[in-house]
Amino acid sequence: MLGLSIVLSGSLVAAAADGAGQAVPSSKYSKALDILKRDIDRNPRDKGNYFLRAQIYISRHDYANALRDLDMAVFRDPSYVDAYVQRGYVYFLMDNGSRAMRDLGRAIGLSSKEWRAYLYRGHVYVKSGHLQYALADYNKVIELRPDNAEALFFRGSLYARLGKHKQAINDLNVAISLKPDDSRFYYNRGNALGIVGRYREAVADFSRALQLQHDVYEVMKIRAVSYMSLGEYYKAIDDISQAISLKPDDPELYRLRGNAYREVGLPDLADREEQKVMELEKSNGKK
Repeated sequence: MLGLSIVLSGSLVAAAADGAGQAVPSSKYSKALDILKRDIDRNPRDKGNYFLRAQIYISRHDYANALRDLDMAVFRDPSYVDAYVQRGYVYFLMDNGSRAMRDLGRAIGLSSKEWRAYLYRGHVYVKSGHLQYALADYNKVIELRPDNAEALFFRGSLYARLGKHKQAINDLNVAISLKPDDSRFYYNRGNALGIVGRYREAVADFSRALQLQHDVYEVMKIRAVSYMSLGEYYKAIDDISQAISLKPDDPELYRLRGNAYREVGLPDLADREEQKVMELEKSNGKK
């Protein structure tokens, strides 16, 4: 099946944020920092205030200040598991895999049931291409938290990347039952369903992902491939045309639409699309 892409690495940062520091509204951001600064000034030995302030910095993507506060939390308590987990998470967000691994390993050494450390370490392994190690860590999270929808989503997505599409679908089925309003779950399950030839179900999942506000360009492009596999070429053309309106410089979209035009007996339009593909690839420097 052409054009399939599983959301895994691209969604790691956003999904990893679940439970790792809630977003703070801008109107409350400065006030929260002021309160924590006051509390830290009053009691600089309290590790918890550094940790809490770090969560605000993480939610604002201010990783340098988050690291400074987490360093202080660990300094105040070298066995502070949550601080190691959060610092490892921040290093992950900053693409510093070696330091992330060090802190997450330290957290696991201090508490072998710290599921978030396994989850984040699994993400680091995925980024570094060590997929079997990532699978082992996601397995551990699910062993500790069998109802964790995020872990099931990531393991299912990883199974798909490993070519184990039936296992991927099973995990994503459970994830959706636990968290039915997450567009990523439907998008990834739709990809896996399409790969195993269950195109009608794939279309339904892509349509649900659209209802849940998943990236329109991304879904339209891949749903069109499922429609083409079903022989529903006019629906495919509609989806591709919408995707082109959002990203008119993607040559793959014109190639797909050209194929659809040929299938419905419109060779002149198909030729025009092929010409557009050549123009775009030339302008993009592709020979």
